[in-house]
Amino acid sequence: MSELIEVKVSDLCGEALNWAVGKADGQPVYVEDPHYGNPSRVLVRGKRPGCFLAEHRRFNPVVDWSVTGPLIEKHLVDLHYPHGLPGRGWWAQAGTHSQESPLAAMDATPLIASCRAIVASVLGPVVSVPKELCHE
Repeated sequence: MSELIEVKVSDLCGEALNWAVGKADGQPVYVEDPHYGNPSRVLVRGKRPGCFLAEHRRFNPVVDWSVTGPLIEKHLVDLHYPHGLPGRGWWAQAGTHSQESPLAAMDATPLIASCRAIVASVLGPVVSVPKELCHE
């Protein structure tokens, strides 16, 4: 296992955010070592329905609506664009209103705001991520 470092959820982006989302959602994510000029990437192990072989596929919710859409539903993400906060972008909050103090997240893109909200609601405002993913 690689060395983990603590990062504020509000500072997470790219592969580090992909990894944290996978951990928050209970996905079997792992870091693929860099090769062929590509940096380290986050993959997930799993089986497709009807297939007996395990597969390894890219886990990239920060740019892939087909991954993040179901996560938004599952984690009850409240996502909107507050027009009264120019330059702040999208606002997201995950979890239920019964939580004592749900954490909100903001970003210029709805996917990143949603991903940060999911991570914050499950893991808290600071998370541990593999050091090699924090090169951005």
